[in-house]
Amino acid sequence: LLVVLPSFEAPKNLFALLYVVSWSVIAYREKNWGGKWRIIDTVILFFFFGNIVV
Repeated sequence: LLVVLPSFEAPKNLFALLYVVSWSVIAYREKNWGGKWRIIDTVILFFFFGNIVV
């Protein structure tokens, strides 16, 4: 388990990066960034950056 688990971490991060890049390219081409910004989006953003900082 200690050998197998780290071998899945790098591909997971690579696929996450490719997902964000592909979403950004498609959103830029279509000029559709997902709609209106809501308060729940701000809450999720604070949770996300709070986990990175701590």
